[in-house]
Amino acid sequence: MRTARNAHAAWRLLREEDPEAAADLAAPLADMLAILGADDRHRDVVEQTMAVPATS
Repeated sequence: MRTARNAHAAWRLLREEDPEAAADLAAPLADMLAILGADDRHRDVVEQTMAVPATS
């Protein structure tokens, strides 16, 4: 579970520094969190990704 916590924490920091890069990593991170059973963190990634408008 430490892996899930660390990955999620790093992603949240990245989201503040580089939202575009965080958006690119959101799907693979969400998949990994789901596999690891980190449902709350998975839900956070999905919700935060949906809340940020896509850039073209």
